[in-house]
Amino acid sequence: MTIVSSFVSRLIGWARAAAKAIARAFTNIVGEWTWKRPPWIESANRGSREILARIRREPRQSLVIAASVIVVAGAAWLGWRWYDALPRPVEIAFTVEAPQRTCYECEPPGSPNPLIVRFGDSVAPLAGVSRPSRPIAWTPRSARHYALSVVDDHGRSDGRELRVETGG
Repeated sequence: MTIVSSFVSRLIGWARAAAKAIARAFTNIVGEWTWKRPPWIESANRGSREILARIRREPRQSLVIAASVIVVAGAAWLGWRWYDALPRPVEIAFTVEAPQRTCYECEPPGSPNPLIVRFGDSVAPLAGVSRPSRPIAWTPRSARHYALSVVDDHGRSDGRELRVETGG
């Protein structure tokens, strides 16, 4: 044996001895580890073997089932895409001012005070829509207080309280 090969064999021996010492120390500190497969892995393996055997026995039925699963999954995906593409509803903030107490003890009894709802943005028109510089035609249905508000195409608004009385 040459000096180099003798040195290499001694170095390998020392490395093996060091590895055994480290493994022994690790075992003394941590303990021995053993692993056993959980029962569900064996059950899953057994089930997959049974499925593969059935596919080999009945390839046409397996093809129909696989195609049905693919069609249902594709329809579900397309349905989700369709639903996701639907327009989102416009959400507008609003505040509600509670009406003051109606005076029933007064002579004559007072009419109920209005509930005032203020919207943060333009909402559906209730009375009518008009072009710029054209009047809005509105016919009240009954005699009472009305709050008429107008918003122009630049978002500017103005409002008036109106009292409609019967002609009698």
